[in-house]
Amino acid sequence: MGALVYAASIVQERIAMAAESLGWTPEYHSTDEIDRFTDYLRRWEKPDADGRTAFSRDFTQAEFRFIHNERILCMSDASYFLTRYARLGDETNTTVRFKFRPTQEIYFSVISDMEARLASIELFIGKARQQYVTTLTELLIAHRLIFHPDVNCVVASADRTKSEEMARKVFFCYDRLAWWLKPKYSRRIESVPGLLEFDSINSRLSIQHGSGQAKQKGQQRAGIARGTTLTIYHISEASHIPNPVEQIEAAIFKAVHPSPKVFGVVESSFSGDVGWFPSNYKEARDNPTNRHKALFFSWPCARELYPTPTDARTFPVPYNWSPAGKVAEQIRKAELFIQNHPLLSVYFGSDWAMPMEQQWFYHRRWTHAFNTGTMSTLLQELPVDDVECMVASYDSVFGPGTIEVCHNERERNYDTYAIVGQSVEDRFDPDPDDIDYDLPRVPIVHKSNRGDVYNWELVPLRKDLYEGATGTRRELDIIDGKLIIFKHPPKPPHLTHVEYGIGVDSSTGVGSDYSVISVCRKGVGAIPDVQVAEFRSNRVGHVEIFAFAMPIALYFRDRTRDIQGYPMVGIEQIASVGDVCQKEMKRLGYPAGRFFRFGRYDTVKIKQATNKQGWFTTGWSRPILIGNFVHVVNNGWFVINSPWTIESMRRFEIHHTATNRVRMEHSSDTEDDDIFGAAISTFILHDLDTLADRSKKQFRGRESDPPPPINLAPVLGPSFSITQPKPITLDDVLRGRVGLDRYVH
Repeated sequence: MGALVYAASIVQERIAMAAESLGWTPEYHSTDEIDRFTDYLRRWEKPDADGRTAFSRDFTQAEFRFIHNERILCMSDASYFLTRYARLGDETNTTVRFKFRPTQEIYFSVISDMEARLASIELFIGKARQQYVTTLTELLIAHRLIFHPDVNCVVASADRTKSEEMARKVFFCYDRLAWWLKPKYSRRIESVPGLLEFDSINSRLSIQHGSGQAKQKGQQRAGIARGTTLTIYHISEASHIPNPVEQIEAAIFKAVHPSPKVFGVVESSFSGDVGWFPSNYKEARDNPTNRHKALFFSWPCARELYPTPTDARTFPVPYNWSPAGKVAEQIRKAELFIQNHPLLSVYFGSDWAMPMEQQWFYHRRWTHAFNTGTMSTLLQELPVDDVECMVASYDSVFGPGTIEVCHNERERNYDTYAIVGQSVEDRFDPDPDDIDYDLPRVPIVHKSNRGDVYNWELVPLRKDLYEGATGTRRELDIIDGKLIIFKHPPKPPHLTHVEYGIGVDSSTGVGSDYSVISVCRKGVGAIPDVQVAEFRSNRVGHVEIFAFAMPIALYFRDRTRDIQGYPMVGIEQIASVGDVCQKEMKRLGYPAGRFFRFGRYDTVKIKQATNKQGWFTTGWSRPILIGNFVHVVNNGWFVINSPWTIESMRRFEIHHTATNRVRMEHSSDTEDDDIFGAAISTFILHDLDTLADRSKKQFRGRESDPPPPINLAPVLGPSFSITQPKPITLDDVLRGRVGLDRYVH
């Protein structure tokens, strides 16, 4: 039966098999009985020349029987070993006997259930801080390593120090085991990379770290445990391991062959919702056929730690206090998550309510985070569910309020098109099954000044394939190479000289980032700008982006006007090499005067002072562009409709440089091409405007102007009218002429 030692039913089978072989049934002992026996033997224990324990006499038959009994029970029952013999350092660094915490009980019940079904135990575990998942996993590894033969195990974390901390739990447990219970090691290296080997039972623990493991070594790649066949693996803080595809998937997962002997855990807190670990966690959670099972432990699960008894005594719950506002909302979310979780609800109960001490603890932590601007840290370390835990490590430039408004108010009724025609390669042709044949194609015909005629078509695609998008990265593959139109240009007789701006940020086209074309409709007066269309693709490079930008610009052209009817186009020139796009659009006949002229805004007379066309991202121009975008979005002067751009905004973070300067940039695992495209599209329409004209607090006119007349006709009827009263002069006051007669005309 191999190493099956967790499920109660299997443990009983193992003990029954042992009893049949021995002729006597192993007996469970209490901790007091074990401690008395251990203390009794200590009288005849002496250290040998190597510093190991030596027994100065032979065992009696009763002593040998007791030791044999304990070895069989420890080998057969992991829970017995943990609660009788495993030692660890607690949160006060005091050596104590292991005792299951609530989170650990749930964790152990899950692996017991998987073992009972003879399944391979492989888990993706997301968690709040200090749930003691790592501790239990290392003790279970120590148990398998010490008591079972043919174990090949690797433990690793994101860096050397954390890997040492993990391995130290194994060494700590081994060193404090009774000498008569543990095998002698043949090799032991506690540094990282390190190992612990037992040649007598052919078991081995390898200690590695994720930092730099996947570098090239000659012709062989070196990931974690590459080149070995594993039965046990434990990867901690997986969110912070660089290149996890090479480090973990290619090196570990390929070296593990599912069987009941396999015990594998990948666990971590989160540092955002994008990246290898959150993606794999969500896949394991949502896909029942995934080889890994997903677990998540929210902070209330560690009820003995949040708060600790000392913390509860130091900060008692105030009399008649109750949570309110956002704190009350968060507490309710935590309760609902546990009540509806298929595993947590079994342990806590489907009607679980958070104890008042925990509510007061969370109130204090929330208030501190709010006052110190560390809310993102709080949500990562004390998440109430497995959605909140994936908040980014840095605060968003826009803040959750703005992002929520953008998501709630964005246009959800949009049309999706494929673009075919002049210079568009065949690989971008739509799948025939995706085309909506009930809708007409939109022809786009352009005749250049030289008489050349170019043709494109917007091919309508089925709505059911693209509606309901929420901005997830998984959806990016679906919309790749598609034009999303949120608001079509007006058609006769509704043409009103609408102006459009188009921002183009191209890429390499090899999948690393995105080429984005964002179209903005210019607002007039108090009407904000609106994002009306977006195209994005990581397959379209800077050499061929013109074939998509040209028909998009022509579609939004106002044909009732001459040159001014063409949208203003701003193409990023430095970071994304937009020269080719600009040059090719001119060759196709796009008016040169409708390309944005880059200028300086620090001259004596503010004007577009250069002959450069396009947007040039430099050290001084980037803050101007991004700062303007943040300003207009936060103040409602630019309505973003693309859910993918809104999600990029959520991950657009405030970073502090080494010189303590603030820099706004995307998170390490996302891109900001769509933000730059949208930012350019609105900036080029207003670059010489006065910001005061786009303020919610505006004063029009001179201080000497009289207030405007009040028109009450809509309320009192058309026959009623009122004129402004005569002004009162100083002479009126001195002569006593202030009275009702001043209302007579």
